[in-house]
Amino acid sequence: MKPDPAEQFEALRRRYATQIADRIQAIVDAWRRLEQSGWDNSIGTETRQLAHRLAGSAAMFGFADLGAVAREIDIGLKEWLENGRSLNTMIRHHLAQQIEHLQRMLREGNVTAVLPPDPAQPSAVLSSLPPEAAPVPESPPASPSPTSPPLTP
Repeated sequence: MKPDPAEQFEALRRRYATQIADRIQAIVDAWRRLEQSGWDNSIGTETRQLAHRLAGSAAMFGFADLGAVAREIDIGLKEWLENGRSLNTMIRHHLAQQIEHLQRMLREGNVTAVLPPDPAQPSAVLSSLPPEAAPVPESPPASPSPTSPPLTP
């Protein structure tokens, strides 16, 4: 008997959900190295690639909100890297806010899956997420704040 493709996908999505915190932390770490390097292009490329991968994979596995924030980071870094000019303060601030937004989403449980749950298992989506990524029902998405504290490890 062949494995059910829906079950296989759900197993992959669950495994992906357990990796979200590590993926976000990798972006945060790369961003810190980028800031400390004085905006080195090679570190910028690494940071962009991490954000790009998260944006695509998050969307593929149904974490649209997470993917959208990662996409903002990806696009901002891509534009900077392709222009060859220095990253201006306003764009740096916006990207830093998006990095903080990723962390806040994870910390506050606003990393949600938009795939419809299996009707036979009403709690399938919630139970597939690690505790640190479980959504908070009817919680408005976190929005970046210009007075947010700096990133902390």
